[in-house]
Amino acid sequence: MVVRVSNSNLVQFISYCRRYGVENDDSFLPDEGFSPDDDHPSFLLYDEQSRLCGAASLILEEHYRKARKGRFMIFHSIEPLTDNYRALLSELLSCVKELDSVYLFISPGDTMQQILEGLGFGIERYSFLMIRRDCTVSPLEMPKNSFFVPFDERIHRDLYCKIINEAFGRIAGHFDITPERVSIITDGANIPTGGIQLLYLDGGVPAGLFFSEINEEGMLEVGPIAVLPQYQRRGLGRLLLNRALQLSSDLGLDTFLSVNAENEKAVSLYHKEGFQKTETKICYRLDLRELNMS
Repeated sequence: MVVRVSNSNLVQFISYCRRYGVENDDSFLPDEGFSPDDDHPSFLLYDEQSRLCGAASLILEEHYRKARKGRFMIFHSIEPLTDNYRALLSELLSCVKELDSVYLFISPGDTMQQILEGLGFGIERYSFLMIRRDCTVSPLEMPKNSFFVPFDERIHRDLYCKIINEAFGRIAGHFDITPERVSIITDGANIPTGGIQLLYLDGGVPAGLFFSEINEEGMLEVGPIAVLPQYQRRGLGRLLLNRALQLSSDLGLDTFLSVNAENEKAVSLYHKEGFQKTETKICYRLDLRELNMS
C-alpha cells in the first residue's frame, strides 16, 4: 500500500530517509523543517503486514518545473523488488503531469541499476566526486590588470546568473538560475568569508567566478567554477580553482568537488591540482514522454 506523506506520518518519512537515503544519493534528504507539498510530493510504501518498506519523493521547485524535470529526493525500497519501485513511481507520476523527465543519482554496481533499467530509466551521465587533502597551494600568478572581488548579493546577483548560465548552458544537468534562486542558494549555504569570488580582467571586465561552502563533512565544497565562453581556454578555470584552494588552505580544510565525467578537461585539471577521485555516481533519467508503466 502506498500512502502520501502528510503531517500524520511526516516523522516516519524523515526517519526513513535518514536511515536509508545514504544508500543512493543523500544530497537533498529532508530535515526537520521539511514540509510535504506540491513542490515535494512524497509517499511511503507499506507491506501486507503494514510495515514501512519504502519511500519516494520528488523535488519540483520552480527551477525544476521550468526545466520540466524532477529530481528524486529519495527513491528506495528495503527489499529490492521492482514491483515496490513501480508502485512508488506510479503514485509520484500521478502528481506530475507537466514534466518531461525525472532523474536520480546512484552508485555503480548497485542492484538498483537493474531495477531502474527495468522501469525504463536510462543512463544520462556519470559524475566523479573528488577530494584534495593537501592544503599546500602555490602562489597565484594573476594576469596583468586582473583581480578578484568578493561576491556581494546586492551588487552581483544578475552578474552571477549571467556567468553561470552562459558558462554551463550546454552542460548536461544544468538549470538556468535566476537572481531569486541565487538568494535561496546563498541563504541556505554555509559560505565562509570570501567563499564566492568573481574574477575581473583588464581592469574591470567580469570573466568568471567560483562558489564554495563548508559542507556537513567539514570540507570546503567548491563548485561551480565558471568562466564566460569568450574567456575560456585561457587558464582562468585553473586560476579560479587555485583561488578556492587558497581559501581552503587559509581555513585549514580539505577540498571537495564533483564534476561531470564527460568534462575531461576539468577532470584532468583537478587531477593535476592534487584531487583524487573517491566515488563515481550515475545519473539515471526516465523520459516521461515515452513512458509505458504497464
